[in-house]
Amino acid sequence: MLAKNHVQFSIPLEHRRFVNDFRTDDPVECEEFIADLLLRGYKINSVVHDGAPLSRSEFDSAVLLAAKTAITKLLTTALDLDEAEMRHRFSALFDKIGVRKRCASF
Repeated sequence: MLAKNHVQFSIPLEHRRFVNDFRTDDPVECEEFIADLLLRGYKINSVVHDGAPLSRSEFDSAVLLAAKTAITKLLTTALDLDEAEMRHRFSALFDKIGVRKRCASF
């Protein structure tokens, strides 16, 4: 049985890129994995949901949502904030960039 979510990504090595895959049925785990890829600067080649590649807008929404997760991790760590204080102080920022709770594909 195929996993619902499939992320293909590239890891840069000295003179080439190593292509790898990540598969999961858990949408939250997929979002967190994409956030980790963003934090490490790895190239996200494609995201597939239920066997079909995400459309451009769905892909952008998934990456934007993962970016919110990555930003949240960075801010809570760097400023030593708990999640409630982080949401209180920076919710206007996330509202301004239009990040929704979950994208339709996840």
